[in-house]
Amino acid sequence: MKKLSSFIFTITLLFFVASEILASCPWMVQHPPCAEFWRAHAVFIATATEVQIKPQRFGVPPPITARLKIEESFKGIKEKEILLELSDCGYQFRQGEKYLVYAHRRDNKLNVRIGGTRTKPLVEATEDLDYLRSFQRGEPQAQIVGKIGQQTAEIKSSKNFSFSDWFFFGAPMAGINIFAKGVEQTYETFSDVKGEYKFFGLPTGEYEIWANYPSYFESKKIKVKTTAQGCGVGDIKTWRKGSISGRVTDAGGAVVADLGVSLVLADTTSEEILEERENEIVWNLASTNEKGEYFFSMLPAGRYYLVINRAQFERTRGSEQAQKVPRLFYPGVSSIEEAIVISIEEGEQVEKKDFRLPKSK
Repeated sequence: MKKLSSFIFTITLLFFVASEILASCPWMVQHPPCAEFWRAHAVFIATATEVQIKPQRFGVPPPITARLKIEESFKGIKEKEILLELSDCGYQFRQGEKYLVYAHRRDNKLNVRIGGTRTKPLVEATEDLDYLRSFQRGEPQAQIVGKIGQQTAEIKSSKNFSFSDWFFFGAPMAGINIFAKGVEQTYETFSDVKGEYKFFGLPTGEYEIWANYPSYFESKKIKVKTTAQGCGVGDIKTWRKGSISGRVTDAGGAVVADLGVSLVLADTTSEEILEERENEIVWNLASTNEKGEYFFSMLPAGRYYLVINRAQFERTRGSEQAQKVPRLFYPGVSSIEEAIVISIEEGEQVEKKDFRLPKSK
């Protein structure tokens, strides 16, 4: 339960910043071309020669009819022209633009859906075309591909927050030693500057994948199967072990639930720490649970202040009781000059940073 309060706020933020399309349509993580090519029923280059858009329903991309002139087919289609009748959440083709299309068969006809396809304008399809051309040339193809990323708490809020990067992956980690253990042998490679890795020439079978992280990251193994066609995908996600947790009680010792606790960097000006913004969380924010507990996770090494009801927006997130609590700094003082700085090393888990609220005047 300790982790739940800060996680709920994180998920709330994700919904605010996720695009309208992803919020409205079925969505899935798109794998690399070597996997999506084999999953798709048809892959081809085409120009949208005629596009008709039907009336839009609120919050959902409108139904669309697109006539496509096929210029090159890589898989699954022989026609020179096709007509796609796409319902809500269909890919929004633009007339006159050229695309690399990944189509999937649905209800016995080809369909291209937002969030479920690597379809994109041809000028943005360099990675896909590189794979398709290399496959046509008969070049060796990777049997396992993936990305390795780390999740680190964003102490200072970011307007450029990425839903998919944070929730499914994290920031890329370059130069990490990655291992693939099969029945007879263990293979190894390194991630590149994009956090991507590849294994070539593996026998078909199941592999256990893991990475050699610095000790202050959580380590987790995953399993990936290779097949005769395409590639197995093994995205690896890790996170920093650093955390700060504690409890908030009132002057009589009773717990205070639904109270906003902010984590702020101590090495900033007091003006920035106390900055007010309307309808925006500026610093990492957690809410106390029914036991009065708060929890901040995935923290990098640093020096931090803990602040209760840091600003008006944070205050209005709390319960009626919590909103009456004045702004306080750990361990329960009213001024930043009296506040105690909490320092943590990489991977350190700091506990029992408890607030005891002063008596109401």
